[in-house]
Amino acid sequence: MDLLSAIIDCIRGPQYIETHSEEDIAEKVVHIISTTEKRGLALQAQIKDTLVSTEGWTESLAKAILVKLQQVIEKGQRSEMGAVLQEAVDSTSRVIDEIFRFATDHPVAATVFCTLVAIGILVAVSPWLIEVLGFGELGPVEGSFAAQWQSLYRGYVSKDSLFAFFQRLGMVWH
Repeated sequence: MDLLSAIIDCIRGPQYIETHSEEDIAEKVVHIISTTEKRGLALQAQIKDTLVSTEGWTESLAKAILVKLQQVIEKGQRSEMGAVLQEAVDSTSRVIDEIFRFATDHPVAATVFCTLVAIGILVAVSPWLIEVLGFGELGPVEGSFAAQWQSLYRGYVSKDSLFAFFQRLGMVWH
């Protein structure tokens, strides 16, 4: 773009800036992310400048960026990745390794955690499950799973515990 065109675009305002397809924008954003050597305001400014010719972030643009980013990462050619993307991939890999190591070293704890998460999801979908587990309107039902679980707290149930969360649900849904 020559100097005269830049001045005219500046005078006319952003409505006269050439627009690009979401596919083009996604390609540019991923190129910036995958080649940048340093995180921070400069990276944010580059991405923001790339989005000027769009209506901002949309779900379809975000999906296009994720697809293209996945393609770059799946290639696995670290020599083509900038420091920012390499750091993100390395950090994510370490977290995944730690999760699997924890699950291998503590299979019971991992199973209990996954079970509780699954129950939490089911609770959001099926309130009756709370009742079946024994979380009643007035507290845990005698002889139920909830009563056995409560006994593990030996008299003190923290208000922030998972047990307290389920009990609150039991009291609300009855």
